[in-house]
Amino acid sequence: MDIIGSSSHGHRVKVNPSVYINPYFVLVAYIVMVSLNAYSSIHYKKNATTGYGYTWIQPDGVTFSVWGVIYFLQALFVFSQIFMKHIRDDERVILARPGYVMQCILNGAWLLSNAEANLKGLSSYWMAAAILIANVLFLFFGVYWYVAQDSNPYKYSIEVEAKAAPSPNRYGCFNPFEKLQYRWLVWYPISTNLAWIFAAASINVSSCAIDLEYLKIQPTAIGGPDFAIGIAFFASLLAIHNSITRQDLGYAAVTIWALWGIYRNQTNPNSDFPHEKNETLADAALLCIGLVSLGLLLGWGLDFFGAIPSKRIESIEITNSEEKVPLKSNIDVPKDKESNGSNESISSIPANNGSMIPV
Repeated sequence: MDIIGSSSHGHRVKVNPSVYINPYFVLVAYIVMVSLNAYSSIHYKKNATTGYGYTWIQPDGVTFSVWGVIYFLQALFVFSQIFMKHIRDDERVILARPGYVMQCILNGAWLLSNAEANLKGLSSYWMAAAILIANVLFLFFGVYWYVAQDSNPYKYSIEVEAKAAPSPNRYGCFNPFEKLQYRWLVWYPISTNLAWIFAAASINVSSCAIDLEYLKIQPTAIGGPDFAIGIAFFASLLAIHNSITRQDLGYAAVTIWALWGIYRNQTNPNSDFPHEKNETLADAALLCIGLVSLGLLLGWGLDFFGAIPSKRIESIEITNSEEKVPLKSNIDVPKDKESNGSNESISSIPANNGSMIPV
């Protein structure tokens, strides 16, 4: 039996039941993740989160308080699916549930694995790092990939109804209340987690690979100041991309917070940083903060002024992959697809099987 989902724009799409997970199972996964976090903090104490070595990419201790904000936002993501039907039935959320459940499992597994590695138990530091890297991949390709959009481009079924509300572009942030609600209840809980897990994975990998003796003869070695500057700029580029194309406030905010933590750790005389502090790294972190902030402002500006021109056409209803597609509703089509005054606005639409459906 097919599961029918809907989006905040009114899209109705048949979702393959093999990817459908009940929202109450998502709640159970979230509770398990939080419980493992509490257990690790009580039983293992600092061993649950402490890495093998302290590297230059490490932010100060205050920075890690962001976990409280992330868990709160994820609670909104989970409980909104229980109590809000339009969130529960949104096919973007439905398709993201398997990946979200998996990341909950990996999050708890990382805490246990890292603690056991510190205690020389049934784990290793590289195993913990590998779990975090897998978590990044599941979060991006299994969750963020689906939820981080204001309108729904997915056509998992041959039956599609589109009643899209007007917006300047696909990822618009200056939108009606329901879109802002979607961002705070679904999108930002995932993007903030993704940004921080990427930072955590970078810290874990560098703490596993750092060799202070080798660093004395090779300044570009993993874990050193040069490596930290490179990771900071790479993380900033990802945040700038998401800021410009998706106006992703959550991703940008967490990235800026992590960079600010690195800056504080390199400049605060009372920080616990055990090595020689690096002014160049501190300056690079400040520069990256400025670049990410500018990227977010640019993204908001492009969205506000509708930088991506579009034309409204009538809705698409695909009834069979072999049949023609009648145009009847409201879907954005770039102006470059528009013909000069003729009726041939669109010549074909890709079907699920890869073939082109004539219009």
